[in-house]
Amino acid sequence: MKFSVERDALCDALQAIGGAVAANPTAPILSNVLLEAGEGGLALTATNLDFAMGNTLAAAVEKEGSATLPLRKMASVCRAIDADSIDVELLSAGTAVRLAGGGSLFRLTALPAGDFPSLPIVEKSVAVELPAAKFTSLLRQVDYAQSRDEHRQILNGIYFQLAEGTLTLVATDGRRLARSCHRGAESGSGTLILPARSGAELLRLLAEADKVAFSFGNRQVFFEVAYPEDFARRRAFLVSKVVEGTYPNYRQVIPSVAEWRVALLREAFLSALQRAALVVSGAAPAVRLKFSENLVEIFASSGDVGDAYERVAAVSPGQREAEISFNPKYLIDPLRALNCPEVFFEFRDHLSPGVLRADEDFLCVVMPLRAVA
Repeated sequence: MKFSVERDALCDALQAIGGAVAANPTAPILSNVLLEAGEGGLALTATNLDFAMGNTLAAAVEKEGSATLPLRKMASVCRAIDADSIDVELLSAGTAVRLAGGGSLFRLTALPAGDFPSLPIVEKSVAVELPAAKFTSLLRQVDYAQSRDEHRQILNGIYFQLAEGTLTLVATDGRRLARSCHRGAESGSGTLILPARSGAELLRLLAEADKVAFSFGNRQVFFEVAYPEDFARRRAFLVSKVVEGTYPNYRQVIPSVAEWRVALLREAFLSALQRAALVVSGAAPAVRLKFSENLVEIFASSGDVGDAYERVAAVSPGQREAEISFNPKYLIDPLRALNCPEVFFEFRDHLSPGVLRADEDFLCVVMPLRAVA
């Protein structure tokens, strides 16, 4: 194996898939990245056995071949080399790889490529393709609502549902539920739960991407990411196990009746909540929202910090005065994830869930708190 590759592209590719290497791998080979040089350029693959990630980038390949190197150490070496390109060569004994660039020369111990775990083959029972920007938006609109409770594994991920040409993503931690939809998806039907860690790494691969396709079946999901032609990386992939089990019926959580519905400018509402949240503290942080005909007032208070008051004009007037309290983070997170000018806030009474809507394709249900002074 012998090739030359652009230094910055190699560094970016190693960083993009570095999350697939476990902090405490069960075997030395799992600390390594698989390098495969061939006609298509240089392919990089890393895995922790729960999921695997890979990148393909342009390279001038003089001799085809493969080897594995410690990913994090290789990334550090590549960043340290002060040159536009790096020459990589598997030495004749096959136990080391030489990296050279500028005035630097490194020799890193390699493990055989044959010892690297084989990637699972996904039986593509359902396949979807859509623009990467749209898919990224769908993920970001729900990923903050995933549960972090290790004892609730079924909620530690994002639920995907494809039905009647609509792709729906849902996440919940029991205190809030976020749902985003993409209409006009390919025909087909199926569901999966993408683990939280895999979802976070997928978002990293989607940065600068052009489009994404995914397929799933036999308890695995495969994402293939394509980049623009002028991008250093050509393609990337992530293949992951799915969370096994039946996702809760999220539709039962969405209120069917709203006594109050008010339209607000998203950025103004977000900024006011962020400022009010500066004074909340303790185990149960809360802000109180008071709705009147053309105004939403925000009150926050904590004994060890102080008080805050904000007011936001309502775009559409309410019907009467009402109050309801929430953890401010549960409203700030979805507002940050959106990019629309207006949002709608709905609720029935101070004891019922509030619903933040952007349009028919997004909503976030938030459980209220007891009123605060």
